[in-house]
Amino acid sequence: MTGEALRSPRRLHTAATASSLACKSYCAVAMSTALAHGSGLLGDYGLILLSLAAPVAIAVGIRRNHPPARAPWILLIMAIVSWSISGLVDTSTGALGDLSTGRSLLPDAFALLGYALFAVSLVKMLRAQGEATRSLLLDGAILALSLMLICWVTLISPVLHRLDAAGTAKLSIVIYVPISALLVIIAARLAFGTATPGLSQRLLLAAMVMLQIGDAALVPLEAGFVGDLPSHLFEMPYALAYALVSTAALHPSMADAVRPGTAGPRTDRRRLALLAVALVTPAFMLLVWSPRSRLERVVVGLLALGLAASAIVRVVWAARVQANVEVRLEREATTDRLTGLANRPAIHDLVNRHLADAPNEHDQLALLFVDLDRFKLVNDS
Repeated sequence: MTGEALRSPRRLHTAATASSLACKSYCAVAMSTALAHGSGLLGDYGLILLSLAAPVAIAVGIRRNHPPARAPWILLIMAIVSWSISGLVDTSTGALGDLSTGRSLLPDAFALLGYALFAVSLVKMLRAQGEATRSLLLDGAILALSLMLICWVTLISPVLHRLDAAGTAKLSIVIYVPISALLVIIAARLAFGTATPGLSQRLLLAAMVMLQIGDAALVPLEAGFVGDLPSHLFEMPYALAYALVSTAALHPSMADAVRPGTAGPRTDRRRLALLAVALVTPAFMLLVWSPRSRLERVVVGLLALGLAASAIVRVVWAARVQANVEVRLEREATTDRLTGLANRPAIHDLVNRHLADAPNEHDQLALLFVDLDRFKLVNDS
């Protein structure tokens, strides 16, 4: 073995350590910037800095970590650029808080384009890993429906009831909450569906949760129900989402998010605990909630029905999977893997059962034994 070959593992380890250190340093700076923006220390520049730094960080992560598929991460860059353009257009047109019929829909067009690009990126990551399992998709559906139900009861319903605005303005205010919930579904599938989940997948899920929180907080802000609270506080979840997405791209595990063959269900108690919370929390909220209109009854009823149906299907599917596993284990325990015929313990059990039943049924029992000479030599070869 040459000296260069001996030094290669050490160089790889040094490079991985340096990459991890750079990722941690960037994460600390980005998260501090996001928190500073939320407190108003940086004015309007904190979110702008993070929106500009995120595409650069993702590009550096692609170049440094060499993911097998670059398209999903390039789509993330395009999504962040589209969101940045939406923010600039929003500021220039004054669409934020405009509840009239003349509200500009151009910022919403760029924002929705960014959501679509982000969704396509996450779906491409899932397809690169392998086929999604039904149980994990149902888990994501339960989580998303629970989030939508909580957001409707606590935010959207009160705002729509009190808000006197044009229909397009109302739609622009509430449309982002279910869309970001959909992104949470896909990100949860990406994070929970890998046999060996990396930090990058978890950071993407955390970013989508921050996006969901930001969209939910934007509802009372746009409706003008927040009083004297600073708008920077409501923008902090978006700043944290930028920081988390760019950190996910810089981390070395980002390559595993698009690596074929890494998908596969795994048992995770935290995932089951999250599903339990997602099912119990809306139930307690609905006990103390009173609808104000027929529309609210219909929407909440459909969401609750979808949540209950997803939970029932999830339980039935889990029972079916467990039954299939038991059948497979029994088949492996009683059959020969090479021929698929019954093995020795299964033959003994079958013969004993027939011997026990033969006197009662007045039947005769015959056992034929066939031996092949020198078959062991053939089998060994």
